[in-house]
Amino acid sequence: ILGGIRMLKFMAWERSFEKRVIQVRQKELRFQKLNYMIEVLWNAIWNGSPMLVTLVLFWHYAVMRGEVLDPATTPGTYSDVVFNEMKFTLNALPETLINLLQVCLPLSFFNIDYSY
Repeated sequence: ILGGIRMLKFMAWERSFEKRVIQVRQKELRFQKLNYMIEVLWNAIWNGSPMLVTLVLFWHYAVMRGEVLDPATTPGTYSDVVFNEMKFTLNALPETLINLLQVCLPLSFFNIDYSY
């Protein structure tokens, strides 16, 4: 490494290599920004999905099936059953996708051409 640095200094190649490093760094920052945006999106979906499922359940019950929403027939127990069945999926899916992105994005950096 020190021999390479000495060669860069001796041949006055600092500026050209600095431009290459800055280009690679800018590409890395774009991927990092994309990663953070996707992580925020999945966290929003994960935190909002219980409410969304409840709203869809009541909408389907009242509008699509045409049932009356009264305390005797409200499908509150149905939503509990649905959440109990979907609990693992709702908790594991966003975290799994974020971990997959965190693995795939750094692997894409291996395609960068480092030939000088």
